[in-house]
Amino acid sequence: MEIGANRAGVAAETSAERETAYLLGSETMKSRLLAAKARTGGIAFEAAVGKLGL
Repeated sequence: MEIGANRAGVAAETSAERETAYLLGSETMKSRLLAAKARTGGIAFEAAVGKLGL
């Protein structure tokens, strides 16, 4: 793995962690995130991509 690629991966992970922390600061968003995490229904990601034609 290249050093630049590793840095980009770390930066993306850190950014995602900051975004999650920001969202968890709001009680409304926290409850929405927890509800989404607990969901078991729905369709697979690949099926959604196919339906959207992406």
